[in-house]
Amino acid sequence: MKSIFVFIFVVVSFLSYSAELKLPSVVGSHMVLQQKTKVAVWGWAKPGANVSVKTSWDKKVNKTAVNSDGKWKLSIVTPVAGGPYEITIKADTTIRLEDILIGEVWICSGQSNMQMPINGIPSQPVNGSNDVIAHAHNNNIRLFTVKRDLKIKPQDNCAGIWKVASPRSVANFSAVGYFFGQYLEEVLRVPIGLISTNWGGTPAESWTDEATLQREFKEFDLSILNTDKVTAQSPAVLFNCMIHPLLNYTIRGVIWYQGESNAANPTQYEKLFPTMINNW
Repeated sequence: MKSIFVFIFVVVSFLSYSAELKLPSVVGSHMVLQQKTKVAVWGWAKPGANVSVKTSWDKKVNKTAVNSDGKWKLSIVTPVAGGPYEITIKADTTIRLEDILIGEVWICSGQSNMQMPINGIPSQPVNGSNDVIAHAHNNNIRLFTVKRDLKIKPQDNCAGIWKVASPRSVANFSAVGYFFGQYLEEVLRVPIGLISTNWGGTPAESWTDEATLQREFKEFDLSILNTDKVTAQSPAVLFNCMIHPLLNYTIRGVIWYQGESNAANPTQYEKLFPTMINNW
């Protein structure tokens, strides 16, 4: 009888923990939200619970209910660029997001040319990187790097955290992405949020979802997704866990540095690349 009681206690405790208010990693303190538009805030909580989201820039409280799957999402209106602000999210518990800026948000994706960090890689340094890193104190630029991973099914979350631009955070961030964001910040004089999600040596089909490939490109062998032979070059596997978790996040646009891994089939890429863009 004692062992049965312990088993029930463990199960109930797990269910209670899993129903707590949670947010995806890309919605967090230090993030940048796209200015002058409606942006999504979403997460998980106990099914049927009420969720409220209060924004410090207008003091408005937005409310929604958690669906039967434990998911919730609502839209909030963002002002002109500025900050810092706070967002308070309440359900069974309270989460306060701090140091939020409003500005321009861009995704930086592709293969190795986008992946290469400012501090370079062995035998491939980045010209002038030491000076850039040493002077990379800029509270107006925020960086989020999606951890490289692959999945055979779409994921709702990814690993990553928003960081303020500093010598430590900039050194390992995409060089192309950071220089692009630095230029935007200098010219536009607004906060810039950069989301780096890339993987060297990967083809565009890895970044496109399975349903789209199945419909538009019969030549791709999607049966590999049902085997243990999946790699970063397999169709859809990077879209599933490095793009799908970001789809709710409102952005200005994407910079893309890729193509070498599809160079052997330029005719196919001519169709594949715009298909991937429309898919995103």
